[in-house]
Formats: sequence, C-alpha cells, structure tokens
Amino acid sequence: RNMADRIDNGWDQSRSPFHAGEKAIQKRVGVAERMEKFGSRVIRPWMPQQHREFYQSIPFIVMGAVDAEGFPAATILSSPSGPGFIHSPDDTHLDLSASPDANDPLSDSIGDGSAVGLLGIEFVNRRRNRVNGRISQVRKDGWTLAIDQSFGNCPQYIQAREWTIVDEPPGESGAAQIHDPAVRTLIDSADTFFIATSAASETVDEVHGVDVSHRGGRPGFVHINEDGNLLWPDFIGNFHFNTLGNLELNDRSGLVFVDFNNGDLVHVRGRAYVLWEGVEVDAFEGAERIVKFVPDNVLYRKAALPLRWTPPKQAIDNSRTGDWQQVSLAMRAQSGADYESLEVVSTTDESATIRSLELRPAGDIYPWKAGQHLPIRLRLPDGQIAIRTYTLSTASNSTAYRLSVKREPEGLASGQVHKLNVGDTIDALPPRGNFTLDATRKPVVLLSAGVGITPMIAMLEDLIAVNAAGRGTRRTWFIHSARNAAELAFGKQLKQWSKQYDWLTVHIRLSQPEPTDTIADSTGRVDDALLKALLPLDDYQFYLCGPGGFMQAMKHALTSMGVDGKRLHSEAFGPSSVVAEKVVDPGSLAPATVTFSRSRQQVEWLPERGSLLELAESVGLQPPFGCRAGSCGTCRTRVVSGKVAGAAGEDTLICTTYPAGDMELDL
Repeated sequence: RNMADRIDNGWDQSRSPFHAGEKAIQKRVGVAERMEKFGSRVIRPWMPQQHREFYQSIPFIVMGAVDAEGFPAATILSSPSGPGFIHSPDDTHLDLSASPDANDPLSDSIGDGSAVGLLGIEFVNRRRNRVNGRISQVRKDGWTLAIDQSFGNCPQYIQAREWTIVDEPPGESGAAQIHDPAVRTLIDSADTFFIATSAASETVDEVHGVDVSHRGGRPGFVHINEDGNLLWPDFIGNFHFNTLGNLELNDRSGLVFVDFNNGDLVHVRGRAYVLWEGVEVDAFEGAERIVKFVPDNVLYRKAALPLRWTPPKQAIDNSRTGDWQQVSLAMRAQSGADYESLEVVSTTDESATIRSLELRPAGDIYPWKAGQHLPIRLRLPDGQIAIRTYTLSTASNSTAYRLSVKREPEGLASGQVHKLNVGDTIDALPPRGNFTLDATRKPVVLLSAGVGITPMIAMLEDLIAVNAAGRGTRRTWFIHSARNAAELAFGKQLKQWSKQYDWLTVHIRLSQPEPTDTIADSTGRVDDALLKALLPLDDYQFYLCGPGGFMQAMKHALTSMGVDGKRLHSEAFGPSSVVAEKVVDPGSLAPATVTFSRSRQQVEWLPERGSLLELAESVGLQPPFGCRAGSCGTCRTRVVSGKVAGAAGEDTLICTTYPAGDMELDL
C-alpha cells in the first residue's frame, strides 16, 4: 500500500486499538463509542514520515519497560552527542543506539521480544509522539523496536524548555527514601514526570504491552503525604486512557522525575490507585480524578543525563488547574471550620428581583464545586440573627464567591442581602452541598426556572472552562423559564455564550412576557412539548432547579418521555424534591443516648423527640440550619462516635437523621 492509503485506513478496523482496561475507563467517563471511532483513525501500526523524522531529531527519549522484578519502570535515554541516536530504517521500526546503563532500573530489560513503550517529547515546541512494540533485535550498539502502535499526543500540560548538552560524567547512584531531602525537594517542585505502566493481563493481546506517559502541571502538583505516598491530579487528556487503562488491570507502575537543572533522575517504583471521588478530587481545580501512588523502591541517579534545560515557560493549560492548598482548605472546611467574615467587593442587579454580591474573605478562599451552597449568617435590623443558604452562581475557578439572591416580598433575610453595599460584611461557613456536575463527558441539559438559574449559571461557567481545557466538549443545552424579561437574570450573558460556543444551545421561555420583551425564544411554560421539540434525549445528564411545581412537572415530563431517573439530578428550593432520599422511620428505632461533646450535655433520644437537630434544639443548642430537608447542607455535623440510622460516614445532616444506638455529636 502507498502512504496515502495508510493514512486513510489508519488502524485495522477488524479489532479495537484499545484493550479491556482502557475501554472500561472510557465507558466510565462516557466516551467509549466516540473513542473507538477516533482511536481507529489516529492509532496506527506504523509511523508516518513526520514521526520518523521527529524521532531522529530529538536529544532524548523516554522509555518504559518491565524490570527484572516484574514492575514497569520509566527511564530516559540520551546520547552525549545529542540528536541522531535514533534512526527509522522503515515505517515499522526504530533503531536506538542508546541503552540503559548498569545503574538504570531497566538495565536488564533489553532483550529479544521485550515489550517497550517509547515517548518522544520536544519540550521547546511542546510536541510529543508515542510508540510501543517489541524489541526485534539486540545489537552491541543498541537495539531495534518493531512497532505495534504509533500515535501523536496533544501538547497539553507540557512546559516549554530549551536544552543544551554538557560534557560531564554521570554521578553516583544509590537507593533512597521518599522523605530524603533531595528526593522530596525534587518531587515537591516538579512540574513534569513520566509514568510507565503495563496491561499485563491474559485478556490483553501482545499489541498492548507497556506504555510510558508524560504528566505535567504547576510546580508542586505532585504531593507527598505524611505516609510517604504520592498524590497527583489527573487532568483532562486525549481520552485514550493508556495509563489508567493499564492500572485498571495492573496497579504496578514506575515513575521518573528529572532535575532539569543538573540532569539528576529519581526513579520511584510502586503501585498506583485511581481515586474517583473524595475531597481531593472535589477540591483540586481541573482534576478529573486523583492518582494515589504507594512507593516501595526509590533510586537516585546524580547527573544521569548529559542534558540541561532552561527555566520553563509554563503551559497555558496550567492556569486552569488548582493546587494542594485548595485541598488543604477543603479538608479544613470538611472538619468543621467555623464562620468567617466575608467582605462585599461588588454588587450587580441581574434582574428586577435578583441581585448578585461578590464576596471575599481576608485570607484564602475555600474551594467549591459548581452547584454548591454558601451558608451565611446575617444580622437583621431588629438584632436577630438569620441563617440562610444561597447557591453560588459562579464557576469553581473564580477568585470570589458570588451569590445571586432573589428579593422575596416578605423575606427579611433576602431584603437585608439586597441592602448590602460594597465594604459591608457577612459571616459564612465554607461552601457545601451535593448538587454538582457528574464527572463524565456525557452531554448535559441544564433546566431551570426563576432564581433556580443560579446553580445552572455556575455549572455552565464550569463547562465553558472544562471544554476550553480539552479538545473534547460536553454538548450542553440550557433551558430556562422566567416570567418576563425584567425578571430574567443572566439573559444577555446566556445569549452571548450561545453565539460564542457551537456546543451550547440556549433556549429562554417567558411565561408572561411584556409586549416589549424580545429576548425570548418562545413563550409559555416549559412543558414536554418543548422538551420533545428541542432535545434528542439520548444519553443526556439532566440537572434541574426551580420551584416545587416546576420540578414535579419536569420530572413527570422527562420520565414519561423515557428518561431514566438515574439521569435526573435535582435541587428544589422550597419543600419539593425530585429524587427521593432513603427514608428512615424513627418509630422503628430503639431509644438511645446522645452526647453533645462541645456543650457536655447528654440526653436520651426517643422517636417522638424527632431528628437530631430537633433533639439538640430541645436542650437549648442552636446548630445552624437552612432548609431542614437535607438539601442545603448547612447543618452538617461531625459524628464523634456511634452511627446514624440509614447512613454512614464521619458527618451527618442532623435535620434529617436519627441515632442508630448511643452516639456522640460534635455540638
């Protein structure tokens, strides 16, 4: 076949370019069908001419293979003379005239038939290409790799650096520990490392051998915890999931960190585990998940490379990612942080009834996820204290909290919020709540009415940031209902975004428009006829927020159209809720002794005494609360000992829970 035929045909369509582990991860995040088609186009069992020329021009290459003890390990090969130590005799082979030296963890891994993954990366222009295959020949001056798979990678998270060659001999090598100062310093400051993994499964054919991948982020994106384990965020990538797919089948892996100033290498061997949820995932901006790495062997090789690099130009992708300080703040918030003062730094009238406040603390701002609440404490004109929860209406990467509050005719608290001016202060707890976007890449419908638009605006801003960070996008529909244009918040912004982003469709429906209202796409109430006309209703995830009547109508309309209830995510303001929670009958529970540790009170709970919140109030305690329905999260309280009925965890929403035996609460 000629080259044009090869480019058109790509991968052999009779089999998948991905193995079972990669497919499992792709399915989990909702990209399996798309990636099967995409992968077959971009993954090839041969190298395009531009890739062959690329490998011949680079001064080093990253290698992954399995060491003598069966662990994947990563290393870096180079030549004292610079580029030219890699040659491609044809489009299915690479000849390398460099091999791991005696101090390298892969010194015994060059043999006929050995599985090898290679990553060519050119920092200066942020280009990278990958190949994997098997060693087909070992020579005195090197070895030959027969290509199984070849493909290019995007430039995301690669820091731009320029290299030079130095004429210095390698230094000493030796075993080390994670907590050794030199090792910690290198890892704590790293903005780049490489990870080797291997599928190593009887269900995986020989094409899927060893992979070595680049990981990049802000300096310090790899965290060493007190146990000596490494944690790093896994950002959005090309959705191949070569690394995570291998870890799905085999948790053994190897890392290599580079000191770009002096050519030192630190190799770390161990086992890696993917954390799909938890405070670390929630708090680290840009993280799709967190990888936890448990090391069991560390090797420090001084001046192992004859290369030195200039200080980096950080990848623009890093500006959309967080740091471990965010996680530390989130963990502090989860452990029971108290109210802190927030200053009003700006105010904006979004509509005739909704006003936005931007709020900042004196110190660090707690991280949050789009859709969460901010519990606040207000002092009313009569001297009373009002505790309320208002949804944050801005993206999770914002530098200030934003609350968009509707002024209710009889609402003392909302009226007071509308009177606040720049420079005024209110007290607030850290953000909380479970109404947040799922972590998949499945398309999204944001469906709201009235002031229910607030979490949807935050979610949409997050989707804009996420879609901008990667080449894949989440198709999004934003459907909102308001009475008229005067009461419509964020309408002009929504219309602007709908013109700016081809993946976003916005539909605004006004139920009682004025003759001069021109912003509406349609009039009337949102109903099943509108939803049927607008939506393909395939594998969308639905997020709903609005008054009780709207929520129930939307639930009925969507389920009657065949939408699985598992795809409905909701938040109702008022007494209504779309998704029923597990209900515990307090009458079925036995009497129990509840201890309130802070106030040093002990009281007997009986079914007729109600929830744990009501029990606390009956003895004079005043825990914060907002909705009394388990939606807002304001009353979240740490369980010191014992359990609550029908739930598990280190804390509980005391407004809706009851004791399952003797227990102690942090009140």
